[in-house]
Parts: sequence; structure tokens; C-alpha cells
Amino acid sequence: MRRFIIVSVAALIVLAACKQPGGGSGEGTPAATTWTVKYEVTGTATSVYITYSDLTAINNTVRTAPPWSEQFTASAGQWVYLQADSTASAFGSMTLNVYKDGALWGTYTLAAPGIAFVDEGFLE
Repeated sequence: MRRFIIVSVAALIVLAACKQPGGGSGEGTPAATTWTVKYEVTGTATSVYITYSDLTAINNTVRTAPPWSEQFTASAGQWVYLQADSTASAFGSMTLNVYKDGALWGTYTLAAPGIAFVDEGFLE
């Protein structure tokens, strides 16, 4: 009986430590599980097709002239993808940027008509 009480008290102490800031793990604040993601296409191209993923779909597509941007909140494991395709008659350059909580996560610049994309991937 005495052993059961000691084990129970030890378990309660461990559980209490886990509920305190830092969780008793030696690490301060837990890692973020959501981030603000911003897609941005800038440049001088006159017409581009932009394909991107967000919370509603993996392949949203818009046709526009830069500048263009889209922002949303994403969770860990969210697929992030941005591609821009300039038409053959849309001369000019374009730069694609993806930001994660305001910090640049990926970028690509294209100086002629063609396809430019930022490496896709899962947020961690």
C-alpha cells in the first residue's frame, strides 16, 4: 500500500510539472502550430496565371497582372505552394515570394516569359 501511495504522489508531481510553463521539458514556450502565410507576386509581367494552395483548395488559380498577394493562417503540416506562369506575350519579369510570419520562406525571380515557382512543402 505504501508503494502505491509513493507511486501515485510521484505521478501527480510529474503531471503538475507538465502543466506549468515549459512543461518540465527544459524548453521554454512550445513551438507555434499556426502561422500567417503570405504569397506575393511582383514584377513587370503584363499577365500571369497564379496557382497556389490555401486552406480552401490546393490548386486555386487566378489570372492577373502583378502585383498580387494572398494571406491566410496555416497550421503545422499545411501544404504551401505558389506558381506563376507568364504567357508568351506577357513580357517582363516577376518575383514570387512566400512569407511565414513575416519572414521570407521562399523566393524565385524569372526575367522572361515562362513558369516560376517557389519550392512547395509542408509547414513545420
